[in-house]
Amino acid sequence: MRAYGGTPMHFNTSKWRCFYCRKAFPLCAFIVVIVNLSFIAYMLHTNPPRYLHSYGGLVPRNFAPGRGRDYPCYHRLRFADPPGLVTALASAPGSGNTWVRHLLQQATELMTGSMYDDGFLKMAGFPAEGVNNGSVLVVKTHDGHPDVRRHFQRAVLLLRHPRDAVLAEFNRLHGGHVGHAKLKDFEERWESFWPGALDYWAAFNTDWLHFQGPLHVVKYEDLELRLNATLRDLLRFLEVSVSAQDFDCALKNNGNFRRKKRRKVTNETKKFVLTEDIRRRVAKSEEAVRLADNERNWAFL
Repeated sequence: MRAYGGTPMHFNTSKWRCFYCRKAFPLCAFIVVIVNLSFIAYMLHTNPPRYLHSYGGLVPRNFAPGRGRDYPCYHRLRFADPPGLVTALASAPGSGNTWVRHLLQQATELMTGSMYDDGFLKMAGFPAEGVNNGSVLVVKTHDGHPDVRRHFQRAVLLLRHPRDAVLAEFNRLHGGHVGHAKLKDFEERWESFWPGALDYWAAFNTDWLHFQGPLHVVKYEDLELRLNATLRDLLRFLEVSVSAQDFDCALKNNGNFRRKKRRKVTNETKKFVLTEDIRRRVAKSEEAVRLADNERNWAFL
């Protein structure tokens, strides 16, 4: 570039670029922050805090997408004060533990805990994941070891038909908490999975039937067919009183942590799940549980 009179002019462009970078960067960063905060504020306005689950915070009782501010079942989850008995919610994997925790939290407004710390569940409405003392109503466990059982003062044992429980756990492992495994998963992984899972179902339930403290048994099938009476019996055992409105909310909005409705065994998967070998092993597992406690009715539906 030439100045007036033909004399060449030279600019130090790198100096100017640096100057503008220093001036513009804070402004750009500020704009990015404002845009993100605006988006978050918009999401919270249109879908009240489905994504913010903190101790004592506002937690919706129904986590289905698309609910707006007109949805009535919002409440504040809280710890038990004073703390109660340390209570196990024991179940073999795939037996509906998360669903029962969801029902209890809706009905009682009390947090439920876990021997584990599942980040997905913590963000999805179970803020007391990892808490395993009397400050929570029940504590999830899939472990039947004597040392684990001794940690609890009373227990709820959640039983589900062994084949259905094993199939649900397989779906969870390969399709997420509410999804389904694909046909390819059955072809490649089912055969190596089900024998060990079925043996664990029998051993786990037999162990918990020998629990030394107060024990209440809930059958998953009873929850499906007689939810009102079964949930009332469970709350009575836990010595928790709830309002009619809270109980009604739990009954009406009970499906958020259940796998989407679909035939348990499809035409594609029945050749894997309904084999004669599995039928024989299921009957053996059921018999082991019946022998562990003959005083109760173990007729699976």
